[in-house]
Amino acid sequence: MQRKPTAWLFVPVAACCFAGCASGPEEIERPAIATARDPQATATARIEAIGRVWDSVQSGEAAAESTREALKSIAWSRSTYWTIRAAAIDELMEDVERRPDTANMLRLMLPTEPDPKIVEKACAMASAHGWKELAPAIVRRWSRPLEGRPDAERPENAALAALFPERPVADSIFEVFIEEGRSASGEALTGPEALRRERERLAAWTLLQRVDPGHERTANLLAGVTDTGGDPLLEALSAGARELRLVPGTGEQLDWLKRLRAAEGGALWRRSAELVARLDGAQARGLALRHMGALRWADAHHSPWLGMSTGQLLEEAAQELKGRERVARAAASDSGRDELLATWKDSLCWGDALLLLVALKLESDTDSVGALFAIAEKDKQDTSTEHGGVIGDGGAGAPGAGGRFTVFHYPPRPMQRQGDRNFEASPDLLENSTGALFHFHMHAQKYTNAEYAGPSSKDLDYAETFGAACIVFTFVAQNRLNADLYLPTGAIIDVGVLHKAG
Repeated sequence: MQRKPTAWLFVPVAACCFAGCASGPEEIERPAIATARDPQATATARIEAIGRVWDSVQSGEAAAESTREALKSIAWSRSTYWTIRAAAIDELMEDVERRPDTANMLRLMLPTEPDPKIVEKACAMASAHGWKELAPAIVRRWSRPLEGRPDAERPENAALAALFPERPVADSIFEVFIEEGRSASGEALTGPEALRRERERLAAWTLLQRVDPGHERTANLLAGVTDTGGDPLLEALSAGARELRLVPGTGEQLDWLKRLRAAEGGALWRRSAELVARLDGAQARGLALRHMGALRWADAHHSPWLGMSTGQLLEEAAQELKGRERVARAAASDSGRDELLATWKDSLCWGDALLLLVALKLESDTDSVGALFAIAEKDKQDTSTEHGGVIGDGGAGAPGAGGRFTVFHYPPRPMQRQGDRNFEASPDLLENSTGALFHFHMHAQKYTNAEYAGPSSKDLDYAETFGAACIVFTFVAQNRLNADLYLPTGAIIDVGVLHKAG
């Protein structure tokens, strides 16, 4: 198809004179799709042009397929104002025979779409047209928290309720979790598709735990699965509930549960299950993945703790804390929480009280304390990021073990470094944290950093997401590091100052 020129055409003045031309310059009209795609044109002009693109196709001025692709590129353009993108989506829907293709475009857009107006529009369209195949994309998008927008008011919630009115929304999310683990042929998923599907499923699990925080509906849904079909996530969930008495609270924690089941040929899992089986009902209340390492550590190094009640553990912790030097965070903290055991003791379950006692023993392991100071010094010299890692059991066979703990340093990778006051957990850290006791990072920008002695709200979010028991170490002097334990529940407890040997 021959398109008209898209530039202004001016007839030379001399030619006009010879022809007796009295009119001014003549403008040749631009094709509608050219104006529609022009980022320099006004939003009004672009939307008006989008409304004329099919007229151009019918008149033969433009090809249908190239026009459709141009509209899709506008719809996808996240730098384009949402009203223009919405107009392009509406115009794509005018191509009735290709509506399945439009639905597929929205399926691909939704999981990472940043504009809430486009998300709202896509969800409304899915509801209106019964596009049930968009459910996984809707769940993936909904799994991303939206500040100031409760889950009950999210358009994704409304869309799932409209698409599946016969069942609770939680059931629809669980169905996505189950179905995304299956291929159309019933064969095991492999390669990039398997990785993509697992991301979808972990996102679905995160969302399910948000809408079912008490895990009651989740437990009923899991109980209804009689055949896991070799699905590693389902098998881990089933075994976790049965043998470890826990349900992971996020997709990241579900991934941790799956890794624990496979770690060391299943040895860590079996030992954890044996110890959980010995606990009474009060001790098992609130059990989570973060407690498994503490159970194994206590069994190896301080077994009497396993026979104590929550109150007895907390009393011993209080005695340990007496006389310890502690440093409160002085800077305006966006976490807004204090760091005293007295503040948090009533909210700590038995497993958290056990973790606290384990953390309090760290100061007596001189090799591990020395390793932490060495990492803090590296952090102080590196202004591109904060450093961190994991603390594990220093039992026989652990690399570099010299006491009852082992410290592993996993600095963020180059692409993760976001400045001297940010820590990002590297894939190496997460992969090697399966059997760890604690995740840790440093606040070591200077030797006198007491004003930042404690976790930020971002640090607390990290603990909640990954379900880990965490410690932040802060330089308060060249030979002193303050240690603050913080938990996924939001509890923060200052466990005292570590002193550098010599």
